[in-house]
Amino acid sequence: MARIITYTQGRRGYSSEWTQHHYEDELTRTGHELLTFTPEAPDGSMTLGDIDQYVIDRVAAAHKTKPVDLFFSSMFDDGMSPEAVKAIAAMGIPTVGVHYDAQMVSHRAKRIAPAFDLYWVIDPPAVAKMRALGANIYDAPVAANPHVYVPQDVDEDVEVSFCGQRYGSRIYYIEQLFKAGIYVELFGVGWKTEPERVASRDGNQQQSGLNLGPAFRHTMASMTHSHGRTWLRAAVLNRLKRTKRDPEIQRRIDDHSNAPLSFPDMIRLFSRSKVALDFNELGNTHLLSKPLVASRLRNFEALSSGACHLMYRVPAIEPHFEADKEILYYSSAEELVDKIRFYTDPKQDGVRANIRAAARARALRDHTWTQRFNDIFRLLGINQSELYKSYSV
Repeated sequence: MARIITYTQGRRGYSSEWTQHHYEDELTRTGHELLTFTPEAPDGSMTLGDIDQYVIDRVAAAHKTKPVDLFFSSMFDDGMSPEAVKAIAAMGIPTVGVHYDAQMVSHRAKRIAPAFDLYWVIDPPAVAKMRALGANIYDAPVAANPHVYVPQDVDEDVEVSFCGQRYGSRIYYIEQLFKAGIYVELFGVGWKTEPERVASRDGNQQQSGLNLGPAFRHTMASMTHSHGRTWLRAAVLNRLKRTKRDPEIQRRIDDHSNAPLSFPDMIRLFSRSKVALDFNELGNTHLLSKPLVASRLRNFEALSSGACHLMYRVPAIEPHFEADKEILYYSSAEELVDKIRFYTDPKQDGVRANIRAAARARALRDHTWTQRFNDIFRLLGINQSELYKSYSV
C-alpha cells in the first residue's frame, strides 16, 4: 500500500471535515497510510516562506523515516509556492495537486499548478484553462466514500428535500417549486426569514460592516478569465432584476426550513427522501441563456448513498450516470416540477427503488476515491500491483 502525504489548509470546519469523511477515511480503509500536514497559525503570522519551510521539513522527515509514495495537495498560490512543490519532487516523491473549483477561480492556482507532476481538475470546462497555464492535467470528477455514504434502512417519509444554503439559482428554483405547490424540505442556512439580520433588497440576509477588500480583489481577478466574466455579468444582471420576497411564498418556505444537518443525518435524508434535489448552475448564471454549470461533491454523495437524485443537467456528468436509470436530470423549472410530480407518485415507488439501487451500484463501480487514486498511480507510473487492494462494501 502507498504512503501518502496530504497537505491542506486548516483542520477546522467543513473544508477539513469533508476530506476526513471522504478520501482520508476511504484510502485508510483500503490499506494506504495517510499523513496529513497543515500549517497552523491562528493569528495569520506565518508567511509563505514559513509555510514552505514547514511542509518541506515535515515531508523530508517523514520520507527519511519511511519512503513517501505520493504528495497530494489542494493548496493555492497563497498557501504554497511552486518552489516548495519542486523541492518535494526533488526528494523523489511524485506530487499531485487538485483544484475543486478551477472553472471559477483558476487564477488562484496559476503559479502553483504547473509545478505539480500531475494536476487534478474536476470540471471539464476548466481543463483547457489549466492546461494553458502549463499544468499536466488529470481530468476526472470527484468521488464519494462508499463506506460512509451508504443507503440507510429507513422509511421514505420526506417527499422532496434539499441540503444547502440559500443563494443563486437555488432561490429561483425553490420559489418556483413552492409556487407550484411542491413543498421541499430545506436544510441549510438562509432559507428561514430572520428579521434581526440586515436584509438586502433581494432577500439575501447580510451582516453589516463587511470587509470589501477580499471581494474587490476576487472581482478583479475574475475579470481575467471568461468564466469569471460570465459570473460577473450574471451578478450584475441579478442586481438589476432583484425583487423582494413574496411574503406568502416565504411564509411557506419558512414552514419547511430546517437547520443544517450533520453528515450522518444528511446521509439518512438521502434515503428518507423520495427525491433528493440539487442545483448546479454557478452563482446567478441561471439568468443567462447559457449558464455556467458544474457537478458538486454533493451529487456523488447522494448517488453513493442510493438517493433518487434529481439534479440540473450537467454535460460533464451525463457520461458517468445514465439518465432515468441511475439519476434524474432537469433543464428548466417546468421540467423540474414535472419530474418531481411524476417520481413522487406512489405508482413510481418501484421505479425509484430501481434508480436507487442502480445509482449505488454505479457509484461503487466507477466513482470511489480508491479508483481515482489508482488512476493517479497509473498515470504517474507507480506500480499498482504493489499498491492496489480490491475491497467490497
